Amino acid sequence: MTSFKKHNLWFLLASIALLIAVPGALADGGWLTPKAPYITLAADAPAGSTVKAIISVGETLGDFKFEGIPDGIGLAPGPDPNTVNVFVSHEQTTVPFFGEADFQNASVSRLTLNTTPGSDMGAVLSADVAIPPEAGYLRFCSASMAGPDEGVSHYTFFTGEEANDVVDVPAGAPYGPDPALDPQRQAGYAVVLDAETGEYTQVAGMGRLNHENTIAVPGYNQLALLTTDDTFSGPSAQLYLYLANQESHVWQDKGSLWAFRVTRTSDGPVDPTDPFNGANDYLDLQPGEDFRGEFIRVPKQIARGQTGEAPLDALVDWSNENNVFQFISLEDIAY
Repeated sequence: MTSFKKHNLWFLLASIALLIAVPGALADGGWLTPKAPYITLAADAPAGSTVKAIISVGETLGDFKFEGIPDGIGLAPGPDPNTVNVFVSHEQTTVPFFGEADFQNASVSRLTLNTTPGSDMGAVLSADVAIPPEAGYLRFCSASMAGPDEGVSHYTFFTGEEANDVVDVPAGAPYGPDPALDPQRQAGYAVVLDAETGEYTQVAGMGRLNHENTIAVPGYNQLALLTTDDTFSGPSAQLYLYLANQESHVWQDKGSLWAFRVTRTSDGPVDPTDPFNGANDYLDLQPGEDFRGEFIRVPKQIARGQTGEAPLDALVDWSNENNVFQFISLEDIAY
């Protein structure tokens, strides 16, 4: 997490309240929801901490509407001093999920907030849609923002589709059909958004899976991105690492995908290729045990979903064939 994000995180926490509210108008110092915060601070919160509700689902600012199921959040420097840009992913889909569907597909909102100390701190100065639902992405889940501290020159917002649905490809979509499903495609893309230029794209080579969260991990001679699989049928979730020699290679999808498997347990080394090594499944791991391992390279065609099999099935099948460690379900991740 960059120092910039650490500095601004406290006033943002709990600011996204899930509630239908009335339209609002921007004042000079910005706009704040009239709704009260949904949480209170714990007794051990840092001295001077406060909670302020910023915006609620359904509220409108001009032509902008804050959509439902806000999930991932990332912060980047704003356009002016004393401002911050906040990007929020919305986990929506028109495909029924547990019997219910949303009115539109996934999107990303961009809010410019006032960071001037005082009563207007956190107020919305402007708001728009950074990734529109018309792009046809499904169920953007968690998210993260990477910046110079993580080795990227432009602040970059990472999110992804936590979905496995097979759907039609909308006109003008930034992707095409999958070879095994033509003329349709399966969800499961990782998506990147340039917080400065507004450019966005999917990165198929980051793995076709139920993407929960992707983070950039600093300290390596390559750009290292960990991404987690929040499967609907555990234990069949994997941990992946995407490596790119430079920032542009993420956008060009010239990186490589690697999957984690165990090479050593608390009892000593194991054969990582042996499916009966007692260390290839979450159910093999007991409280207090220490599993360590390696990342092995995923064939590019399988990572991108360009085989004769449905993309998510192809990756899971390959992971089982290569004794990749199977988690129950991987959620958010941090370093």
